[in-house]
Amino acid sequence: MLHELGTERCWVAVISAGRPQNVERMHCHLDGRATWIVPEEQIDDYREAGAASLVPGTLGKVARSRNLALDAAWEASSTCVQLDDDLKRVRRAVDGKGVDITLPEALSEIVERLHMSDFYYAGGAPTDNPYFSRRRTSTNLFIKSGCTVVRRSELRYEESLQLKEDYDFTAQHITTFGGALRCDDILFSWEQYTNAGGCSDFRSAEAEEESIRWLLGRWPGMIKRHPRREHEVLLKAPARRREAL
Repeated sequence: MLHELGTERCWVAVISAGRPQNVERMHCHLDGRATWIVPEEQIDDYREAGAASLVPGTLGKVARSRNLALDAAWEASSTCVQLDDDLKRVRRAVDGKGVDITLPEALSEIVERLHMSDFYYAGGAPTDNPYFSRRRTSTNLFIKSGCTVVRRSELRYEESLQLKEDYDFTAQHITTFGGALRCDDILFSWEQYTNAGGCSDFRSAEAEEESIRWLLGRWPGMIKRHPRREHEVLLKAPARRREAL
């Protein structure tokens, strides 16, 4: 569904599965306006929960749903905004503290910064702890899929990945366009692992390791195993450009 965010026309999608109970929450953040991309067999559940704009996806194929969102945005000649369905709150990091802002305010800020840059992919900080927000933006680090803003390009999510598709998409943008714009002062808080449905329904050690092996093979040197956290990876590429404003 289309929103005016800052000076840009954006197509906003919520990627969801098995969580129709989250429709009301996300509609509160978005004034009731979003397109939900959900497994085809769950369409009726989401419609009953109040989702009016729905696109059928495939159960267990998150990357496929993300590509459907990209395709719909490009068809509408718009910037693509994608959100997970379990947002709790949004804050801005100011002098080591978190200041509450609305989701539209956060999205407008990210959209504006992206369109003022040379990059095509943007998002918020990977953690919601304001203590770790030491810079306004970075351009060669991982962007988490919970909230992303994407300008039109030829790049797509890798649909063979069941998990960690956001690591591959970030790496694609860094190698193709010289970076991706992470707004490290915009902090999103999510339910994530404590919340049934979504990726939690098929996340397992085997699925994590399968995705990790694929990523290590495609991006040697850029993606590495996390030295302290099991089934996790780190992404960092050499900075190719000056930090974006």
